[in-house]
Amino acid sequence: MTAPVITISDDNFAWLQRLAVPLVDRSVDDVLERRIRPMVDLAMASRGGAGNPPLPSPKSADFPERRFGRALLEVLRDIGPAKRGLVLGEMKKRLAGKLKPDDFRKEKTGTLVWNHHVDGTKALYKRLGLVDDGPRGFWNVTDQGRDALK
Repeated sequence: MTAPVITISDDNFAWLQRLAVPLVDRSVDDVLERRIRPMVDLAMASRGGAGNPPLPSPKSADFPERRFGRALLEVLRDIGPAKRGLVLGEMKKRLAGKLKPDDFRKEKTGTLVWNHHVDGTKALYKRLGLVDDGPRGFWNVTDQGRDALK
């Protein structure tokens, strides 16, 4: 089977390259699955609610943005601006039973894998305008982030 061929501008290709993660993303398709699809899913879900569920994407189900994004936005919406430790504590309660044994593995830095994934998700959502950093290290959900949850 031959894959479709598309043409994109040099600017859009450079943008996709900036989103790519070395040794993880092996193609434009991987970048779209890992970075763009979660945003589209969130936007689609926010527009149609239960009547318009996120697009199925079994390939990207384990990407951190898919696993932790909605919970992150919900926690920030519910508890208001909060420091990282409080956010992680509340997320751990809400994700009880959903976290995998590997999520509790420590990385070389001593950070738990799932905490690192939440940090990465927060960084992505900050670039997308869904969360921001308040004063003194507090994490906030933006109006755009609240809208994405509707």
